[in-house]
Amino acid sequence: MRILQCLLLISLLTISEGCMNLRVVSQYDSADLQPHQVTEWVYFWGLMQPNDSRTDELCESMCIVSAKTNFGYLLIGALSLGMAVPMQVVYECCPYEPPASDI
Repeated sequence: MRILQCLLLISLLTISEGCMNLRVVSQYDSADLQPHQVTEWVYFWGLMQPNDSRTDELCESMCIVSAKTNFGYLLIGALSLGMAVPMQVVYECCPYEPPASDI
């Protein structure tokens, strides 16, 4: 019974939303109703960086960028001794503002 409780606790912590969150905001006005999410992996203690993540083709600039992690990501990083660490990046696009000459 004790093992079942431990497994239940570990599974709940693994699927929890987020442990740490870093948010950078340039403008609070965002055009997106739903933020875009990208999960990237860093390998070999950061020596092998991931490829650049491309934004949505309609996104000309980003207003809000957040880097999130959860217990499951931290557990993967700890079990692999830092050789594979996932990270979730969430971004929101700024609204399109046409140049004054186009209006």
